[in-house]
Amino acid sequence: MECYLYWQQTELRQRIAPYGTVTESWYPLGHGASDLIGEDTFTKLGEKYGKTNVQVILRWHIHAYLPADML
Repeated sequence: MECYLYWQQTELRQRIAPYGTVTESWYPLGHGASDLIGEDTFTKLGEKYGKTNVQVILRWHIHAYLPADML
C-alpha cells in the first residue's frame, strides 16, 4: 500500500493488524513531492536536530511503521 506522511492509511493499517500484516512504506517521500519534502515543519525539525528534511521524514517512517521489536 502507498503510505507516507500525507497518506498514512491509518484505518487500513488498523484493519490488517489483527492478521499480523505489517505495513511497508512505499513512496515514503510522496513521489518526491516538493510540497512534502520542502514543508516548513520538516525544515524546522531538521534545523533543530541537524538533519535534512528527507532524514526527518524517513525517521518518522521508521518509528511509525517498524514493529517495536525491530527498532
